[in-house]
Amino acid sequence: MEKPWDLKIQRARTQVAEFNTIVVDYLATNPAGISQELLNGNEIHVKLHIHRQPPDVLAVLSGEIIHNLRSALDAVTFALVIEKTRILGVPQKDGYENLIQFPIVVKKRSLSEYKFLKHFKKESFYADLQEFQPYNWSKEFVSDHQRVEVNKGHHLALLSELSNRDKHRGINFIFCALRNFMVTCPDGVSTDGKFTYSAVFKNNEKILNFNLVGNGDYSKVNVIPEFSLSYVPSEYGFKNDSVQNQISTLLNQSAYYVNQLAFHLEKNS
Repeated sequence: MEKPWDLKIQRARTQVAEFNTIVVDYLATNPAGISQELLNGNEIHVKLHIHRQPPDVLAVLSGEIIHNLRSALDAVTFALVIEKTRILGVPQKDGYENLIQFPIVVKKRSLSEYKFLKHFKKESFYADLQEFQPYNWSKEFVSDHQRVEVNKGHHLALLSELSNRDKHRGINFIFCALRNFMVTCPDGVSTDGKFTYSAVFKNNEKILNFNLVGNGDYSKVNVIPEFSLSYVPSEYGFKNDSVQNQISTLLNQSAYYVNQLAFHLEKNS
C-alpha cells in the first residue's frame, strides 16, 4: 500500500504538469508588452503594460499544489514522531499529536519551539530536520544582521508563506516578472552597462531604465522583453522570479525531504 505522503507528492506532480501547461498557453497569447521612452537625451525608460490577466484557475491549482506538498511533509513527520515516540518510550504531553507538523524555521537557529521534538535531539532524523531548515541556508556566508532577510528567500520559507496565504486569503498572481530582455542598438550606440529595475513590477509603470552612450541614433534603440508569471510580491520569496521555477523547486525539494524522512521510518520496519 502506498504511503499517504507519497500519494500527495504524486498528486502534486500531476497538478504541477497541469499548472505549467496553463502558464505556457497563457504566455503564448502575448498577454503583456512594454513601451519605451527616450528622456533627457540619453535615458531609456521602459514601462510594463498588461493586456490580459492570468486565468483564475492558476490560483486554485497553485493552492492545491502547495497544500499537497505541505501535507506530504506533515504526514511523514507525523508518522515518524509517532513511531519514534512508541519505540523509544519517550514522554509526550497529552494531545501532542495535534501539534506535530514538519518544522519550518526562518528567524531562529533551532527547532526549540517544536516541543514534540525535544526528546529526539540525538536521533538521525532530527539532524535531517535541522539540516533542511532555512536558518542553515545562510549560516556559512551571511552576517547575522542579514541572515533573516536571506533566509526568507529559501524555498521552505516560501512554501510556509504560500501555505498560510492560501488558508487565509488565497494565492494571487500578477503578470509582473521581466524574466529577461535584450537591447538592440544601431551602429555607434551602446548602453553604459548599468540597468535599474523597479523593486515591484506594476501595470503601466516604469520597470526598467538605463543610459545610452555613443554618437549614433538613440531613437533606433529597441528593448525586446521576455516575460514570466510571478506571485504577488511579498515578504518571502523572490519577488520577480518565474512562478514555474518556484513551483518546480518546491515540488522537487519537498519530494526530497519526504524521501529522506521516510528512510528513517523504513529503517524501523
